[in-house]
Amino acid sequence: MSAPEISTPLAPQSPVPAIAVRRLGEETAANRRRYTLLATMVVATLAIVGALVGLALGAWPLGLGLGIALAILVLGLAPGVGERLALRTIEAKPADPERFPRYQNLVEGLCEEMRIPLPKLWVVDSPAANALALGRSPQEAAVVVTTGLLGELNRVELEAVLAAELSHIRSSSAPLGSVAVLLGGAGGLAIEARRRGGGILAGALAWPLTGLSPLRRMIVPVERHLAADEDAAYLTRYPPGLISALRKLSSQPGGERLSNLGLNHLWIVDPLQRGAGDGEGPERFFPSHPALQERIENLREL
Repeated sequence: MSAPEISTPLAPQSPVPAIAVRRLGEETAANRRRYTLLATMVVATLAIVGALVGLALGAWPLGLGLGIALAILVLGLAPGVGERLALRTIEAKPADPERFPRYQNLVEGLCEEMRIPLPKLWVVDSPAANALALGRSPQEAAVVVTTGLLGELNRVELEAVLAAELSHIRSSSAPLGSVAVLLGGAGGLAIEARRRGGGILAGALAWPLTGLSPLRRMIVPVERHLAADEDAAYLTRYPPGLISALRKLSSQPGGERLSNLGLNHLWIVDPLQRGAGDGEGPERFFPSHPALQERIENLREL
């Protein structure tokens, strides 16, 4: 019987560089602008549709009001529904602190350093090393890792990956990722459901819903992973840690089970190791990550 895994607290850190603080403000502001644009588009679209339906029935003010009310409902529910749908789809389970002490300790230390609430911690039983962050807000967020990630990476590499995921939470990118599961990723979810033996309804909805994929590209652009990489490097003060982790993650087998066109944008690396512009068929409508070499070169320049 192997000895239990032992983890020590993070060593005291020096103050966060000013450039990191400035970048955080810029990223947070950009993510808030993306959400505002998305909300405006959803409200305007459903208001117009409601007004047109109401006009046909001779009651356009009622149709307009119902359209706006539906838009508010969709925007309010989308982050939570997207989060629950993602966790259920990837079969995530709550992480036991006694079984995964290093995971728990590293996240606690990073959250203290970043001054954000501790997110809920989840684990997916998969040999493919990967991680993601999602949630409704920085105060109600979750981090998910695979058992493959916990087993494959050393402490420095794991800290770098977790720092990148927590940066999505701190900059309000994680809630946008959750929204994108439902608004923009629905077509990908339907395509995957059909591929995995779903009913005729999934197939019938797949391509019409794929028309919403530009929404996902708008609110969770692939460049967000570059920003998270940089934030993690500034936080850990050691870019080689994340570079080493990304290289290991790029050669992991077993990603097929994790891969889902509606969810791939959440993972730190594409489970099938594709970069932006790769893929054929429906995959080309759902780019999720920059090329891995681009991310490594970006980190080297820091």
